[in-house]
Amino acid sequence: MFNEELKKRFLRECGFNDRYSAEFISLFGKSEPFEKEYGYDLCTFSTSELQLFCDQSLGMRQSSRANALTRLSRYINWAVESGVSGAENNLRYVSIDETNKFRDRMVSSPSHLSDILDKIFRHDDDCTTDIIYKSVYWMAFSGIECDAIKSMTEDMVDFNNMVVFLNGKEYQIYEESKDTLLSCKEIKQFRLYHPTFREKYVWRDRASGDLLFRGIDGQDGISFLLTNASRKVKSANKNGIVSCRFTYETLRLSGLFFRLYELEKMGVNPDFRWVAENVMHGREYKATKDHTMNSKVTRIATAYKKDYESWKFAFQK
Repeated sequence: MFNEELKKRFLRECGFNDRYSAEFISLFGKSEPFEKEYGYDLCTFSTSELQLFCDQSLGMRQSSRANALTRLSRYINWAVESGVSGAENNLRYVSIDETNKFRDRMVSSPSHLSDILDKIFRHDDDCTTDIIYKSVYWMAFSGIECDAIKSMTEDMVDFNNMVVFLNGKEYQIYEESKDTLLSCKEIKQFRLYHPTFREKYVWRDRASGDLLFRGIDGQDGISFLLTNASRKVKSANKNGIVSCRFTYETLRLSGLFFRLYELEKMGVNPDFRWVAENVMHGREYKATKDHTMNSKVTRIATAYKKDYESWKFAFQK
């Protein structure tokens, strides 16, 4: 942590429990690169410096963003009240506009996702492992949890009904993804291009088995595939090929909001309480008199509703 003694004093004097202290330490970890660049503590940042920090470091989701702002405000107010030299509460002048973050990290529709994937990855006819990467992200948009795709087998994809059957649930797949998913299911060898001489390549056998997401024999396990897919997205964004910096989870959220929006267009009000109950299903939660499971679900549902409205506004739905 930058200016570690001051921040440790803050944590000590406020008497936070271990969980809450860890959340502050996480916040200070995000602020450290900015503090090192400016040469002074977070609590003395100007409005423009705080604005840049918030724009680049706070989460996209309403819940995480609100929690981070609360912690940031708590620290700055403590510093001002404690008479820390140069401390000033400029956070009140910061504008929190999540529109650009939603536009940069999410997609609006299957066709939008298809356009972006085609810019980042090679065409399916090239027969590279990019087919696997694209298919993984299509599963994210369909709403499948990341851990669940590791056990997906080829027979779980039903192209006649355009659904995936997994763990007793059906997940919709989209026409825009059909060719890629078919290639993912049927391909037996991958073309491996030379890293420097792009026209040179060799053929490598695909790993044996019936798992849908398997790469080159003896090399590409699912963890490698997920990491490499993410690396390619980040590289494409850094090189200006695409402006979107999506992750597996932001694509899951995009798909959820797209399906809710399609229902809303047909006159069905989005059921965010159902979404919240699914989020909490199977999770342990220590309920108290003031913080019941029902109130927790209500808070999550409210946060999802706000995120949904932000997503619609970002893409002018």
